[in-house]
Amino acid sequence: MTARQIRLAVMASGLITVSLLANLLLLQPGDGRGARPDRHYRGLSGLPGTPSTSLGNTATADEAPGSQRQQAARTTPEIPPSVAPAAEGPALVTSVQNELNKRGYVPGNTNGTLDMVTRAAIMAFEHDRGLDLTAEPTAELLAELRSDVPVGTNAGNGQRKTSTEAEGVIRVVQQSLARLNYRPGTADGIMGQATAAAIRAFERDQRMPETGRVSGLLMTRLAQVGADGRVAQR
Repeated sequence: MTARQIRLAVMASGLITVSLLANLLLLQPGDGRGARPDRHYRGLSGLPGTPSTSLGNTATADEAPGSQRQQAARTTPEIPPSVAPAAEGPALVTSVQNELNKRGYVPGNTNGTLDMVTRAAIMAFEHDRGLDLTAEPTAELLAELRSDVPVGTNAGNGQRKTSTEAEGVIRVVQQSLARLNYRPGTADGIMGQATAAAIRAFERDQRMPETGRVSGLLMTRLAQVGADGRVAQR
């Protein structure tokens, strides 16, 4: 190989080397250490197997309790007005007492005070009308008191229920009769035959109409006959 050929070969090799360096340094988008615009950082939520630690799921977890409360609020049933508990304000109690007084049921007072005598008078009316025994002054009871249906029309129909309040009144009567030695049976709040018989015996001794039921008049007389002028306490 001549000296000319050697120089041409060296020049060609140098050009190839310069071309490769220029391609690496100038034409490539990066050197592997810079930002990669086509590879967005996805965070923990983008990694497989880590849903519980993702930011997206954390936000969902924070919102879950509120969402559950809102769902519970939407599904909680509301009491319809037709079955909502009736108010037992003094005005209603006074109206019930006045109607009981007109019918001769001896409510004890007509000033809106809901005492044991008024409750017993309510029970007497409910017994005579064939209603469940509640001892409670309600709007429904007031409507019954003001109705034109004769008392006693439905007295023997079906098995009547006794509320907790009415059982308490019966228990007071039983305890008062037992204290006066009338043997009403166990003071359990149940209007059984022994209690009815004891009431009749007391009414007979007091020259009262024999009814065998709880009434305002019975409660008043039990208080008067009692040693301290009061009926037994529940």
